Amino acid sequence: MTEKLWQNIALRNSIMTIAEDIAPIFKSQTTEMFGFKARYISVKNVEFKAQNLGFCQQYNTEIEFLSDQGSWFKNVIVRYFNSEDEVEHELKLFNILELNCLKFPNISPSPLIIVNKNQHYVVYDLLNDKKLQDLDLSVKYQDFLMGTVYAITHGGKSYELDIYEIIELVKYGVNDLTANIKTKLRFLEKVDHYKKLVSASKYGYLVSTQPNPKNFRFRYLISEQSLSEKEISYQNAFEVTILPTQSQEKVSDRMLDVGLLFADDGFKEFQRTGKVRKTKTRILHFLRAYSIIHKKISSVSLVQLYPLGYPLDLYMILVVYLSGVNQLNALQDDNDKQTLIIEFLKYFEFVLMTHPFQMYRETDIH
Repeated sequence: MTEKLWQNIALRNSIMTIAEDIAPIFKSQTTEMFGFKARYISVKNVEFKAQNLGFCQQYNTEIEFLSDQGSWFKNVIVRYFNSEDEVEHELKLFNILELNCLKFPNISPSPLIIVNKNQHYVVYDLLNDKKLQDLDLSVKYQDFLMGTVYAITHGGKSYELDIYEIIELVKYGVNDLTANIKTKLRFLEKVDHYKKLVSASKYGYLVSTQPNPKNFRFRYLISEQSLSEKEISYQNAFEVTILPTQSQEKVSDRMLDVGLLFADDGFKEFQRTGKVRKTKTRILHFLRAYSIIHKKISSVSLVQLYPLGYPLDLYMILVVYLSGVNQLNALQDDNDKQTLIIEFLKYFEFVLMTHPFQMYRETDIH
């Protein structure tokens, strides 16, 4: 108990020291907020929440600055690593993301405020911009905006990628959910269909960040009345900053990120209606925006990257299965577990038999 208390005190002192070190950087902001530049600035208080990201320990930190012109709050991200090499890796990925954004002046990684390799930490400025859910956008524009941002973060270069292990993981999910031999054989035959889709594809991207709307911040550059798909795809509508987040994968499939974004909504829609029409429409908006940007930065369309079709159906059920395992483990009642397993199998069958998320030629941007 006492040891933990001292650890908390030491951590608070460490973050307070970081806040005091970066305080002079923000002195000029008093002009924008109060009309006059501050003569002095100090740190009145810090509040932070810890988050273990696996690759680092992250602290979402709110600093209260005090100056002769007034006081204000600033949100930053402090990341602690285990070694100097890990800090170097973070900076390497940051630079790759920065290069991906280079052709787009209104999109960039969250600014790095300070890097301390000796003490193994970096600090990012979260700015005072809005999260996606705070923009009051229609779902259509949200998805189009996400398609634009994801395409830029993925970059224009493509790499060969073997996803046969993904296919095997989906097969494992089928075997895990049902003991019925006929059902297994019918499902597994459909899963094998994807082997020929991926054998001729070069669709991998070098992972500089694991894209996630939670790590994006937005600022309007035009009035909401002027908003259109054209303005979004031309990168005239928003200033966007991206907080980098490391992935375990060096190279990943673009469609996996699409699956991670939409899989949960697709399954929930199927549970309600037995269809996925709304989710399909949303993905179509996303992919059309993605295709526009990717064609700009690489002169290659998505259809050229996936010459035999998208493996998106595969990811839409894989993500549902992996999150479903946690749901099943949390259920205490065997009847509830069996009900959920049946819902999973119905969804698997629907996706594998009808391929609702192919939308292949619909997203071919010339």
